[in-house]
Amino acid sequence: MREVPEFRFRYWCDMSEEDWKFWQDAGIELNQLREPIGYPDAVISLHDWRIEAFRNNEKHAAQICSAIVGVEGPPFPRIRKIKPDYGMGRIWSLGGIGGGSLITGDDLLSAADGQVGCVIGYQSWETYLAAAMGLPVIEILTKSRSLNWLSKWMNPLYRLVEEDHIELIDQALSNLREVLQCLLDQDHRPQVGQIPTAQ
Repeated sequence: MREVPEFRFRYWCDMSEEDWKFWQDAGIELNQLREPIGYPDAVISLHDWRIEAFRNNEKHAAQICSAIVGVEGPPFPRIRKIKPDYGMGRIWSLGGIGGGSLITGDDLLSAADGQVGCVIGYQSWETYLAAAMGLPVIEILTKSRSLNWLSKWMNPLYRLVEEDHIELIDQALSNLREVLQCLLDQDHRPQVGQIPTAQ
């Protein structure tokens, strides 16, 4: 009987150490880490210019990356999740949009449970990071951006406000407060098996 060869997948992700550290700080979950390899069997380019060529086809950027690679991937990477401040006492603003305290990407990376109520800002890597962490996000979409290209609908606490309707931020905040209150109420309900019953 012929022996089946044993294949071992290895990969190298060609990015700067600073970018690699960013994803480690975000708590990315990987099945295996990258490792130096010799001559690769395949090279797949996910440079911005390559992905941008598909921008106007109404698909999400993650779907384009999946199609190029040939492996289905989720819209968000699996990274560390943060429990929001359910009372939405702390509204964080990227660049002073919508009021609230200023926040940076570094602040998000170091945030702990309960420190962030909602993140408000223009579509950016910071809003992507906040949404992937499971935080409430109100993202402002500029007129030049596609509705689907970098949307974050996989996060149920994500709201989109178009730039020419910025007055809707207050309505989006109110909606998120209601949703968070419902989630908080559910968290405090007794779980099955914990409900006391009469003798």
